[in-house]
Amino acid sequence: MKLCYYGAASISIETKKGKIILCDPWFDTPAFLGSWVPFPNPTYDFDKQVDYIYISHIHSDHLDLVTLSRFNKETVILIYDFKSAFLYSKLKSLGFTKIFRLKNGEEFKIDDNTVVKIYGPTELHDSLAKQDVIDTSLLIKDDENVVLNFNDNIYELRSEVLKKIKEENPKINLLCHGYTSASSYPQCTISLSEKEMAIEKDRVNQYCLKRSEKLINFVNPDTFMPFAGFYMLCGRLSHLNHKKANLHPFEALKFYEQNMPTLVRDRKCLILNNGESYCLKTKKQSRPYQHYTSDELNAFIESNRGVKFPYEEFETILDVEEFLHLFDECYSRMEKHRKQFNFSSNTVVVIALPQNHYLILSFNGSGYRITSDFNLSTGFITMEMDYRLLKSLLKGPRYAHWDNADHGSHISYRKVPNIYEKGIYHLMCYFHI
Repeated sequence: MKLCYYGAASISIETKKGKIILCDPWFDTPAFLGSWVPFPNPTYDFDKQVDYIYISHIHSDHLDLVTLSRFNKETVILIYDFKSAFLYSKLKSLGFTKIFRLKNGEEFKIDDNTVVKIYGPTELHDSLAKQDVIDTSLLIKDDENVVLNFNDNIYELRSEVLKKIKEENPKINLLCHGYTSASSYPQCTISLSEKEMAIEKDRVNQYCLKRSEKLINFVNPDTFMPFAGFYMLCGRLSHLNHKKANLHPFEALKFYEQNMPTLVRDRKCLILNNGESYCLKTKKQSRPYQHYTSDELNAFIESNRGVKFPYEEFETILDVEEFLHLFDECYSRMEKHRKQFNFSSNTVVVIALPQNHYLILSFNGSGYRITSDFNLSTGFITMEMDYRLLKSLLKGPRYAHWDNADHGSHISYRKVPNIYEKGIYHLMCYFHI
């Protein structure tokens, strides 16, 4: 087998029989409401052979509809059999005619030597983590090698799946895995001082790398490849890039070497430039990795500073009246799910509205209110965003999704105290009509 890397979570696996499985191609569209761009620029030849495309989940740095529209619609698509038909419907709407929805661990034959299995979110957790319900992983196996594309999955949330994979495949030759944060924290938490933000950035980086260490030690592959999740912010959010807790795979390798030497002593940590490959039989990569320079990075950021987000094309909203009729239905929907999740918190969310008004949302069943006099000293999270984006979020996921707005760093937060309550952010995804 041979792996080719194209940037972010985009890889392909070539089987011994020459079949090509392309995973999560993201080559065209800025992700998460237009703010994420892959760096370095992806290199991909659309005239290349592709026999299968695997899409792991619905996040737009994995499900790039523009990229997918450029492939032959007879290409076989492999996805997990989610309860929701959202991913299937999106792919079908593009014109793909051969979409296979695989059950958890179901074997699918690629050729005479190779089978694949997709493992999905079968475990139930109290975390209310978004990754708990949407992410999948892909296992590719032939008579010589086993490759596990673990993607964005979180080690703690997939322990049972990993045990099953290891029982069935004691020897994993190549593990492709997440290693970094891709969230809006700390860069969007404006209640942090510059010093506090730098401390949090370092803390989050170390936390993610130590979590990846647990995964690597458990799977114990011959070779591991940190990938997926590295990106640059563009447009009016470009200034946040240096504040992100978001490392390049090469920076992860340097951390492993300096802080976890046993992790790389008997294993190969694979870092590839876009367009380069690794042969599992010879254990050689096509070319030694060459890291980008700071000048190249800064030039890329500067070249994308003028990007406009889709909602910035709309007419500016100045009147609070444009929002008032939406809040009853939005709150009722969110409150229904709060009761279903049996979640309660005395923390309130305060959303900035036009004309110096604020929407104050409770998460303990006591309703919502609109005020022009916000003077809380603690127990709150403020959310500030472009009013055009806010209106799209309130209108529902067909227009914009709260998760995508958060992931894309479109929302600025003030948190007092600075505590992360997962349930609140999960429930905000239901705050729409």
